[in-house]
Amino acid sequence: MPRKTPELPDVQIRRLRHGKTKDGKPCKRQHAVGGVTGLLLQCMPPVGNESVGSRQWILRATVGDKRKELGLGGYPSIPAKDARDAARKFLADINSGKDPVAEEEPGVGGRCAIAVAASTPQSPCRFFPDDILTTMGQSHDMTALPGTCFQPQESPHATHP
Repeated sequence: MPRKTPELPDVQIRRLRHGKTKDGKPCKRQHAVGGVTGLLLQCMPPVGNESVGSRQWILRATVGDKRKELGLGGYPSIPAKDARDAARKFLADINSGKDPVAEEEPGVGGRCAIAVAASTPQSPCRFFPDDILTTMGQSHDMTALPGTCFQPQESPHATHP
């Protein structure tokens, strides 16, 4: 019988870090956070002079007869509550026979639907609704979207005649 992980509170999730090999070298590590079957926080070792490496939400699920790892976004920009909600939604879709990876829009890439569900007014970069994502996948013109972080900005290093 599989091991059931208790749901970790936010304080414990914040403390999760990368692992170390037997030689003492840093390596990536996936931590089960509980609450949803297959939801993991992947912790990468720090690069350069960083104190903490990058961390991403991963949903490990069986789609059809293959085991897949679905990326749900980065931590802490997507909090644990939103990652758990998105994981539940994906698992419900998988249980109903849908393949979330096959349904992604070509050219959009990533888990944009989750980023939309998890976006907040306080986030530094606003995410896009589904109808704009479809347009983005076809046009690839990110500067045409008002109020996004893809607005063209003049470089402070540009020189004017």
